[in-house]
Amino acid sequence: MSDEKDWSELDPAIVENYAAGRPRDDANLGRARVELLKRDHRYAEEQEQARRQYEDDRAATRREHEEQLMRRQMEHASKLAQEQLDATRAVEKAANRAAWAAGLAVFGAIAQAIIAAAIIAAVVAYYS
Repeated sequence: MSDEKDWSELDPAIVENYAAGRPRDDANLGRARVELLKRDHRYAEEQEQARRQYEDDRAATRREHEEQLMRRQMEHASKLAQEQLDATRAVEKAANRAAWAAGLAVFGAIAQAIIAAAIIAAVVAYYS
């Protein structure tokens, strides 16, 4: 087992047996322990990479959720603003109609005053 490439291809159980330190495996003890350390290091790197990927995915999901929430809030605010604009226009229209109605009422009152004055003048002229 002198070739390092062979050590990396060995089954983990075999490498662990060599690394256990039995007298018959003394010739392979150092290489077996080095291979176990390499495998442990590689595993730790893979775990760290998986953790980073998980954190990146989680952050991306969080950003996406926040963007969706912001879009919904903007849509809601837009709808609310449109409703307020519609209500303002309705109030403006009602105020215009009320102003016209008040103007017509004044015109009607003037017309009634003129008619009343004409009637009074006619009555006074009739009895004079």
